[in-house]
Amino acid sequence: MNNKFTKQLLIGYKSYYKAFVFIFKNNLFVYFGVPLFMNIIFLLGGFGATIKLINFATKAFKTWIDFETKNFWGHQYFNEFFFAIIGILITVLFFVAFMYLSGHIIMILFSPLLSYLSERVDNILTGKDFPFEWKQFFSDVLRGVLIASRNMIIEMFFVVILLFVSFIPVIGWFTPIVLFIVSSYFYGFSFMDYTNERKGLTVSESVKYVRTNKGLALSNGSVFSLFLLIPFCGVSIAAFVSIISTVAATLSIVRTEDFRKEDGGS
Repeated sequence: MNNKFTKQLLIGYKSYYKAFVFIFKNNLFVYFGVPLFMNIIFLLGGFGATIKLINFATKAFKTWIDFETKNFWGHQYFNEFFFAIIGILITVLFFVAFMYLSGHIIMILFSPLLSYLSERVDNILTGKDFPFEWKQFFSDVLRGVLIASRNMIIEMFFVVILLFVSFIPVIGWFTPIVLFIVSSYFYGFSFMDYTNERKGLTVSESVKYVRTNKGLALSNGSVFSLFLLIPFCGVSIAAFVSIISTVAATLSIVRTEDFRKEDGGS
């Protein structure tokens, strides 16, 4: 682990504390209201969709085979048994998918908020004015959604490969750690790209920038990923953490640029 990578990791982690202070010092805590509202809507919608899916599956199963019409001992209990199994399976699949994809869902749904928040932080830090334009706003949002979707697809590719690797003795033990690092990198990438886009970097240039500053991406995304791992309430908490992560990413990039100036632009 080289000195540059270590320095970037430290900057990234320290930026979280600074971001928390920065948010309350500059009255940006009002942005936490959006995750609160979205959490309520998303959870209610998710439960509602799950119930509808269970009802649809049970009706389809009953159309395919109905044990109530059969004539054998205990046939009257088979429908309830299989309906219960279907309900449990769908509920488990929903929560597994929700837990794994939730981080990317947050990045996609919150893209308008996080893009605007990053501008506000930049404005406070540098004094640069970013006049609101609907065309630019939609362009920023579209890019945020595309980046989050791109990262999710690439991450899924790694997940599939690592699932096969997980069956290899000894080596497979490290699969969860590698998965955590991969997801942290891509989450960090998404948080950093809001600033990169504002600096005029294309998507390919942003990819190169994040690769050069992978320590920032890992440290920034790992905090967000850690909260996603909390059982039951991790996703809800991570929605709030995304606000802090965006501010931290903006602060860390500015801090890194300061270091480069101090080092003579190297």
